[in-house]
Amino acid sequence: MDSPTSLKKTNHMANLGAFGSASAVGQFMMMLFTFLLARHVGPENYGFYISSFSLLFLTSIIFNNGLDTWLLNQKRSQTELHKDYSQILTIKFLGGLLWVAVIVIFAPLFRPDLYVRTLLIINAVDIWTDAILLTSLAVLNIQGKVKQYAFLMVSSRTFKLLSLILLVLVGSSNIIAFAIGRALVSLIIALIVVGKLKPRVVPVSWSELFDKVKNARYFALSEFLATIYMQIDITLLNLMVGSLQVGIYSPASNIVNAVFVLPSAIHLYTLPLLTRHYHDDHQRFKEFSKRVNLLTAVLGVVLSGGVFFLGGWFVVKFLGSEYIETSKIITLLSPILLMKCLEFGFASVIVAGGEQKKRILPQIAASIVNILFNILLIPRLGAVGAAKTYLLSESILMLWYGWIAFSVLKKIQKNDGKDA
Repeated sequence: MDSPTSLKKTNHMANLGAFGSASAVGQFMMMLFTFLLARHVGPENYGFYISSFSLLFLTSIIFNNGLDTWLLNQKRSQTELHKDYSQILTIKFLGGLLWVAVIVIFAPLFRPDLYVRTLLIINAVDIWTDAILLTSLAVLNIQGKVKQYAFLMVSSRTFKLLSLILLVLVGSSNIIAFAIGRALVSLIIALIVVGKLKPRVVPVSWSELFDKVKNARYFALSEFLATIYMQIDITLLNLMVGSLQVGIYSPASNIVNAVFVLPSAIHLYTLPLLTRHYHDDHQRFKEFSKRVNLLTAVLGVVLSGGVFFLGGWFVVKFLGSEYIETSKIITLLSPILLMKCLEFGFASVIVAGGEQKKRILPQIAASIVNILFNILLIPRLGAVGAAKTYLLSESILMLWYGWIAFSVLKKIQKNDGKDA
């Protein structure tokens, strides 16, 4: 007869498999969306679309505030969880109103040739409602409702892809139409999930909302910095050398970023477990941390090698000869997958170990390097300069995160030795 411990391990692995598979399938759908849209409209038009989306995503910290990751890192009763969920939705709704107004008013004034208000509004609805969906999925993750999480995640991404396919089949080449289809799916799925979770209608307590934002400040800053070094390259490419170079670079970076969903799924699933182990059993925390990091390291080697050897062929095969330069970019970016997998493993240890604020300094350093070297290299090298900068900033982040994670484990071991 299996022991309770072995059954629990089996259950964790089954849930992790379902969680990771759903996240991977969902991200694969979004990668197909990127490929089909890029192939259908060409590099310049795709660059125009993704430039608007990138600016909005870069600034979405105004309403996201790192609250989803903060929520995953809390030990809460069901009553407290539902209250947190309701308040986070309120923050995202109010913050989202401010965000839409600021971007839609000022971005076209800054660069009317790059940012069209209609497209900005539609893409803002997509990103805003998808953020509400992700908060709802975080609640399902905490509750251990992995099957529901998987179904809703895959459904959201699948219907976005189907909306694109339908428009392509009817012969549309209108970027606005593609954006509307995607935004409608985000809105409908978010409304369905929120209706299912039935958040409590509570009076708005501004002091409690501000406390939530304050408590999540390190997560917010971390999320903002992560977004900078994942999105600023596209924004700077667009501003400095135009949408054609964005159209060349973006499919390669999007594929690499899409594959991050696999280590990210490990991080998001294991973070609540590691947090409980950290508070309840340090020995289990250390053992589980080692297993998580071994898993992410092996995954990184496989993913990085796969993209290095097959990524260029895949791009040319599915996007066509127009994207031959993109195939070179994706090969250049392939080592980032190993770095990012290691970072997710290290981050799980750091956050669960109560040292989230220590992630801020390396993220600031990586972001500064990213911005400075992009400004220096993009005018000379275009998309290649952005790719080389991405490699440099991720190298800094990986090494620094590794040192912090090792320090967390070493500190626990030292403290446990004193208590023995």
